[in-house]
Amino acid sequence: MENLRNFSFSIFVINLVLYTLLNANYIFELAVTHDFDFKRFTGAFTYISSISMILVKYSCIYFNKDAIQRILDFFPKEYNKTELKTHRVDKFLTNFQKFVTFYRFLHLQMPIIFVITLLVMGTINAGHKIYPFEIKFPFDAFRNDVYPFLLFWVLVSHALYMITFTFTENVSFALTTIVATEFKILAEKYRRIKENPENIINCIKRQNELYDIVEKIQKIFSISFFTNFLLSSISICFAAFICSISPDPIALIFNSVFSLISMLQIFIQCFFGQILYDASGNLNDSVYECGWEEINDKKLKRLLRFVIMRLQKRASFSLFGFWKINLEQFQSVSFDYWKN
Repeated sequence: MENLRNFSFSIFVINLVLYTLLNANYIFELAVTHDFDFKRFTGAFTYISSISMILVKYSCIYFNKDAIQRILDFFPKEYNKTELKTHRVDKFLTNFQKFVTFYRFLHLQMPIIFVITLLVMGTINAGHKIYPFEIKFPFDAFRNDVYPFLLFWVLVSHALYMITFTFTENVSFALTTIVATEFKILAEKYRRIKENPENIINCIKRQNELYDIVEKIQKIFSISFFTNFLLSSISICFAAFICSISPDPIALIFNSVFSLISMLQIFIQCFFGQILYDASGNLNDSVYECGWEEINDKKLKRLLRFVIMRLQKRASFSLFGFWKINLEQFQSVSFDYWKN
């Protein structure tokens, strides 16, 4: 079963690479010809950039799978419901599950719109041989003996790309949620440290371990985070440009949907970054709320002061250390889009 899964994944990646190369071939041909069409170029770029993002994200996971497995092994296999309720994490996970359900529902609308658009396109262009996307084969792809098969392959490849486009960050999202849950559990332990002062050393040790794990996740997915922000931003600008100048309703539908998907990619990444940022911030609040100023044990009080100083810097993801990945960053990016 494992071999079959690896084989299927390899076929999927090879298919994406091939589809990307054919898009790149189209862009190269546009670049070397004298009749360069910027509108056609931007249309091709949006596809190749999004597929490139998928390949980058899968590469980050594939080449760091051992490191990811070590991170997962560090956490418990499952959480006891009573323990989650005791540490007041149950509501957080319930709200998170509601968000995931809504996210899946929203994402599933994209392939539906895609299929409807293809049906409309097929009706409008009945009897004409066309490829609905900017793609260039190195041979005559309109021959009667190959056209039906190539058209089917192009449609299936693009459908797979749309379905997987917003799910390639699932591993980093799952790790972020687990770390945020651990931060919330640790915050509740700090809040009750007066009742169990002997736990202070274990709490500090756990805190340092969680911060180290955040740094490891940042290191694993840093290229993925940066690629997502960079290419999604460029693709949104290009897609918006096509929507503003193209009278073709099919192009308008495709590029509008693509802009929404790209914006969703940036939002979902910033949303999970905000979850981590807020969860680590709760640690600082919990130490203040534990009543440390009333503690008579000087050693415990000194350790809590050390914890407060350490928690001045919240755990967060960033784009190579320059910009934090959170909702404030998403708001800034969105404002720039509307402003321009």
